[in-house]
Amino acid sequence: MQDFADHQLYKSEGTPPPSNADKRTRTWLIIVVAVIFLGIAGYTVRSCQQGSNSTQGETASPPVLMEEPLGALGGVADPITLPELDKSDALVRKLLGDLSSHPSLNKWLITDNLIRQFVVVVANIAEGITPAPHLSYLRPSSKFSIVKDGRSLQLDPTSYKRYDLTAEIFSSLDTVKTVNLYATLKPRIDEAYLDLGSPDTTFDQILEQSIIRLLDTPILKDPVSLHRQGIGYIFANPEIENLTDAQKQYLRFGSRNMGLANQKLREMGLALGIPEDRLPIP
Repeated sequence: MQDFADHQLYKSEGTPPPSNADKRTRTWLIIVVAVIFLGIAGYTVRSCQQGSNSTQGETASPPVLMEEPLGALGGVADPITLPELDKSDALVRKLLGDLSSHPSLNKWLITDNLIRQFVVVVANIAEGITPAPHLSYLRPSSKFSIVKDGRSLQLDPTSYKRYDLTAEIFSSLDTVKTVNLYATLKPRIDEAYLDLGSPDTTFDQILEQSIIRLLDTPILKDPVSLHRQGIGYIFANPEIENLTDAQKQYLRFGSRNMGLANQKLREMGLALGIPEDRLPIP
């Protein structure tokens, strides 16, 4: 099994996520909402391959159905003058760097088009599409592995450790400062979202959907069984295999790291103004 960039782990039928602005982006999803991605948080999965570089397209699923937002999401915006969207990276890097004292955070801020990247990744997660293609710079150096127990194939639990640092950085973010930053950058975030050509929804709705997607991902207990399919593997449990690609990407964090990320995601969701009864309890 692989990492953010090796979303080839699980096969999924469908068309790949839209490109255009996507090609210009990677993301700070994990820095502001998940996982990264993480997200952390976040993110999921395509077909896993061993000894092959072929890829499959991700499967998008319908957006999460929800009520209209009660009001604009976000905290208290700083009274600053924002530069143009395409000239905003320097300011965004400085503001993001103030969210945590973790020494590794700055390594995540070396990419460009930060606001556009954030918007694309959040939109991908809300649609159920893995944001992995935009997170290649977060790829762990070690490979995701699979173990055999007799004739059974299982995820190797030691592979989850590859995301320990990601989860720790995300959980170290100051929640109040993060939601205030979202409010501060909101005019440029909305502008970037309009550039994607999605006028029927607001970005607040998309952000809420993406948080709900991640929090609604089940935390699995080991061992997690797999079945071989072609040159890759799928989850043996059909209910898990039928999760969105973004959720299956998030499962790679493992129970410990998902627990850390979920706690921060829920804190941020509440601080953003999402009603508590809309946020799934993991």
